[in-house]
Order: sequence, then structure tokens, then C-alpha cells
Amino acid sequence: MQPKGLNFTFFVKDFDKSMKFYRDVMGLRYKTEWDSEYSRGVIFEIANDGEFQFYGPPKGKKQTEPSPTGVKIALRVDDVDKHYARIKATDTEIVEDISDRIWGDRSFGIKDPDGLILYIYSKIAEKELV
Repeated sequence: MQPKGLNFTFFVKDFDKSMKFYRDVMGLRYKTEWDSEYSRGVIFEIANDGEFQFYGPPKGKKQTEPSPTGVKIALRVDDVDKHYARIKATDTEIVEDISDRIWGDRSFGIKDPDGLILYIYSKIAEKELV
């Protein structure tokens, strides 16, 4: 099997807080959202037919589904330094400071409002493994 795209879907505790984070702090490209009696949801576009979406409880209800744990999402960008400077200027928790990695990228790590780790990186020339 060779998938044509990837859709990552997860549950959040506070839909409005997560929406603000992913739309305003992360700057993901908004595609659509819904608010029904069963759930709230949003979809953001990721290049090459990918989607990033999350679900929250209906307004006035508490989330009963767990947020993901043991997961790190890697998002490749064109200019990691630009994104690092922009995100560092917010109150976002940085869990890995920006640096060049031996495996060939320049990256940093942050936490979303539910504690999900996002690894943001750009490819650089691979370094010789020691």
C-alpha cells in the first residue's frame, strides 16, 4: 500500500483553546469546521493532501475521549528559524530548543494545550554520524 495522503485526527479537552493555538499560534491553514449535537471539529490543510484535525465535545459538554499520549507529531516547514522566533514570542511551552540535529534537520519542540508534542523542523545537510 502507498497512501496518497495522511489525516491525523485526535481529541482535545478544550476545543476553543486548541483552535486558537493551532490557527493563531501555529498558523495552520484552516479548511473547515463543524459544531453539531455530537461533537465539534476542525480540519486544517497540510501540504500534499494531508489533513490535521481534532474533535472536541459539543458546546457545554465535557470531553470523554482521551487526548493522545506517547505521540510526537513532526511538521516539516521551509524556514524553521522564522517559525521558532514567532512561536517563542508566544506563551507556548518549548520542550526542545532549536538546534541542528545529527540526523539532518534543524528543529525545536513545543507542547500544544493538551500536552501533545509538536516537533517542527527543516531539512539541512546530513552530518556524518559519529
